[in-house]
Amino acid sequence: MRVRLWIAAGALLGLALAGWWQLGGREASALPRVAGPAASWPAPLTSPAEPGSAPMTPKAARVSVAQAASAASANGTASLSPRALRMRADWCGYGAAESEKDEQQHPESSREQLEQTDGMRVLRAAQREARARWVRQLRKRGDLRSVALADFLDEAFFALPREDAGSRARLQDLARRSTDPLLTALALRRPCAPDECTNIEATQWSRLEPDNILAWVAQLDTLAMSRQRQAELIAQIAAQATHGESHDGEIVTMLLTLPVEHEPGLAYHAEAMLLHEFNAAGGPDLLSLALACRDADALPATRQHCLHIADRLWQQEDAYKRWLAVAIGQILDRGNEQWISRHLLHAAVSRAHREHEAQELEALGSIPAKALCPSLPRLRNWEFRRLSTSEWQQGLDLMKASGLEPRAWLTRWHDAHPTEPRPQYLGPAPAASR
Repeated sequence: MRVRLWIAAGALLGLALAGWWQLGGREASALPRVAGPAASWPAPLTSPAEPGSAPMTPKAARVSVAQAASAASANGTASLSPRALRMRADWCGYGAAESEKDEQQHPESSREQLEQTDGMRVLRAAQREARARWVRQLRKRGDLRSVALADFLDEAFFALPREDAGSRARLQDLARRSTDPLLTALALRRPCAPDECTNIEATQWSRLEPDNILAWVAQLDTLAMSRQRQAELIAQIAAQATHGESHDGEIVTMLLTLPVEHEPGLAYHAEAMLLHEFNAAGGPDLLSLALACRDADALPATRQHCLHIADRLWQQEDAYKRWLAVAIGQILDRGNEQWISRHLLHAAVSRAHREHEAQELEALGSIPAKALCPSLPRLRNWEFRRLSTSEWQQGLDLMKASGLEPRAWLTRWHDAHPTEPRPQYLGPAPAASR
């Protein structure tokens, strides 16, 4: 399946969100996040044809195009061209192949240019419908968590606050009246504009879940807070917080249990894209913690608190949190053998995971468009698994399977990839690979 149109859009989004963090002008000497959207892609997908995946006949396609056009104003597709409407009506037989042509005609396009192609316009319209379907199903369930998640999903993951003030206001009100930390975490990710509603206080999460690092970090505003207040908050995190749960796993479980109301086709494709963007949007970011800790070496007590928090982050089964731990540890305790060892392990695990997924990406890009629809249910399920499975453990298992220690694994990898920047701690490359 040559779905590089979707992959390119996701990769560009990932590049905007991931990468190296500048910690006070100094790059932490650890690898960037490996589980981000630019680095994670589905495994090769092959399966026999499934019910509902067969291409339409030309006559049936023409009828469906007419039906799609008549319903366009109701479902937000009024701006679609006649070609796009035909693609939408027969995604498995015509649309996916035409999307592939769009991608081939714009191999180096920017995200903005890709968004204007007929294929991406069709997919974006289908995404809006998929999100509305999830919202409807969640509201029908009626429990507080489902209603709150419906309000959270009632707009695009990267929407600006004013785009749907109603759903944001409802979510803030639900969270304010609840003692469920999941609702608070959702509300903090969907604040209203200042004059649209009253947002919950950032302190609410840590009151409900004082042992959660992310609950405290949600309060950490390095631009508005004084250095003293930052130090006090870091001391509280060090004293009380033991884990860093974003509650994304619970959200994924809720989405996974929603009924599937459609056959494989465009709707599955759109849902896979939504799951991909949910992963890209992520939960509360820990960057503010790194920024608050970057100059803590000038404050001995705060330095020790930051190193204690870094130790706690290293215990999490999450490659991103472990990367942040290494970044803080190497800035505040440079030369410490423990942090050097952790850095080596993280670098090896990250490389192992990234290399494995690069192979999957290469295989994914070679699947022809005509095989798209039979593969989509498994692609959708793969995205769910990707959101709920530890990329750290996957990479660790891959590295251990080689029988090599982290330094030896990294040395072998860099010897095999001489064009990649080689860390100084591995020593010079063999003469034959220079």
